[in-house]
Amino acid sequence: MPKLINFLKNKTDSKTQAEDIAQEATIQLVKNWEKVEHPKAWIYKVANNIIYRRAREQFHKEIVTSEHIERAIESPIDFITESSDIIQVLKELPKRQRQVLAWTLSGYSPSEISEILEVEQSTVRSTMRHARAYLAKRLEKTRPRLMETNNRRMRRIDAHKDELE
Repeated sequence: MPKLINFLKNKTDSKTQAEDIAQEATIQLVKNWEKVEHPKAWIYKVANNIIYRRAREQFHKEIVTSEHIERAIESPIDFITESSDIIQVLKELPKRQRQVLAWTLSGYSPSEISEILEVEQSTVRSTMRHARAYLAKRLEKTRPRLMETNNRRMRRIDAHKDELE
């Protein structure tokens, strides 16, 4: 178990997280003991899957900043439209590109991602390059709409300032 925890410490933020994942993987191993042919390989794979699942869950949670809150309060409909456009574009990515993007945004290096996804590092880098290019192209198409949204917001703010003066 110490080797598994050390392995997981290199892939997680803390020893506590690594221990938690090792414990969860061990519980799954015990539950599936009858079906497991190679316990050591199986527990590493399950632990890796747990890391991936947690990273994916984290990726799907939106990070809310004070700027998000301000924009949502100023113009809730515009904010929802903007956010849903970005989410829609992310959903359009092929599964592998979403995976590589999620791992990258979670702070993993191409070599770590290649281990997790069991592909070459060059494949990870290429996949990430394609994902970024697609996102840039698609977001460029939605940018005029976002710019119009910002312009409407600015006109409302200016009108409100005029009323105050």
